[in-house]
Amino acid sequence: MKTKTTLIISLLIIALVFVSGWLVYSQMPGPVITHWNAQGQPDGYSSKTTAMVLMPLMMLFTSALLFGVPLIDPLRKNVESFRGIYNQTILVVNGFLLVVHVVSLAWNMGWRININVVMLVAVGLMLFLLGRLMSHARRNYFFGIRTPWTLSSDLVWEKTHRFGGKVFQVACGALLLGALIPDAAFAVIMLVVLGSALVPVVYSYVVWRQIEQQVGQ
Repeated sequence: MKTKTTLIISLLIIALVFVSGWLVYSQMPGPVITHWNAQGQPDGYSSKTTAMVLMPLMMLFTSALLFGVPLIDPLRKNVESFRGIYNQTILVVNGFLLVVHVVSLAWNMGWRININVVMLVAVGLMLFLLGRLMSHARRNYFFGIRTPWTLSSDLVWEKTHRFGGKVFQVACGALLLGALIPDAAFAVIMLVVLGSALVPVVYSYVVWRQIEQQVGQ
């Protein structure tokens, strides 16, 4: 996917978030629920105006950051080699934030959606897509599993990201199964996300050590 196309779609998603909020502004209670606890019960509130502008601003900042970092990456040429995949990642992130916004609006309008189930499924699908995208990434300083060992070797980077992509996809399955026990959503998300982040880091060191030993023989 071309960068210009990704930028246009991202701006359209952000505009959709902004417009949808203001279209239902008059139907929203005051204050608006903006946070839920581990049991899926509301425990945080904001004014209607703050709630309506917070997510679009967050998405604008996140998108600007994701579009901007490749421009200052010393390995920019590597990023350009998988730029289509990187651009898809930007849309995945914006899509996730769009889901969060829509669910928040729906809850405040009286739709008692199970927030925990939605978050488990949404985070799971995002991890699945990020895992697929990650397996195509080449060495850079901003995107992917960046450890001293992956950044020091293209081979370690490639092996780690192929492995990490599979780990993320398995994590997706774990989160989808976790949707069957929504009361434990927070614990499941934390355990799975931390595990899927830590396992590839350890793997990158193991691969690096194996390569070093082979070179030393």
